[in-house]
Amino acid sequence: MVPNNGVDTFNVQIDNGNATNSSVSLDTNATIDNLTIDALDSLGINNVRILTVISGAGAGTITNAGSIALNSIASVTDLRVSGGNVNLTGGGTVTMSNFTNNRIHGVVSTNRLTNQAGHTIQGAGQIGANAMALTNQGTINANQTNSLTIDLSSPGINDGTFKASSGGTLIVNDDISGTGNWLADAGTVTLSSGVDVTTTGNIDILNGGSLNLTNATMTGNNLNMSGAGSSISVNSTVELAGNLLYSITNEGK
Repeated sequence: MVPNNGVDTFNVQIDNGNATNSSVSLDTNATIDNLTIDALDSLGINNVRILTVISGAGAGTITNAGSIALNSIASVTDLRVSGGNVNLTGGGTVTMSNFTNNRIHGVVSTNRLTNQAGHTIQGAGQIGANAMALTNQGTINANQTNSLTIDLSSPGINDGTFKASSGGTLIVNDDISGTGNWLADAGTVTLSSGVDVTTTGNIDILNGGSLNLTNATMTGNNLNMSGAGSSISVNSTVELAGNLLYSITNEGK
């Protein structure tokens, strides 16, 4: 039986703490109130399927110490939040496959996802789809060859880390502020035209990573650029409250 929220409240646990590692695939659409996934357990949301988590009294928490996978193979595949603020916690990962039709977004634009400290969202796809607010206290990492796009319904908050790595591209379409860090580590961070990113954290461009700004503004503390091939492409403004730290490694070439 797959729970679908109606009058009753559904608190879903993958295996209720059983020591045996469990893997579950969602092959239908479902609406639930809370979800718990233990370490080494996993939930896969199959191509074209939708999982909706509803916020409310006693509801609206995804406690993920294991892994959740959005497994688009070209069709839209969604993790949706509804009813207010949904918390994503537990120190695990949400991994989106290498397709841009993986989406994490709200049912309506006023819904918010809070990715809490220690939790990671990674891969390719869309976060927001212009229909969700976002508070990031953990890590959001674009680490697939296809891009990960941040497209929110209101200015975002980053008190954790936004990151592009392993050749991935993080595209930011909205203003974001906070205390968090921005990292291009062998990946590319691109701010779209008109975007204003402000942080009291650091901006790091490492190991051939790149930061691209066209008609956008980024304000941070220290800017650290190191590693062969690291670059900044700026047709706008980068402002620093701290220092520009730039190192070049001589590889004898």
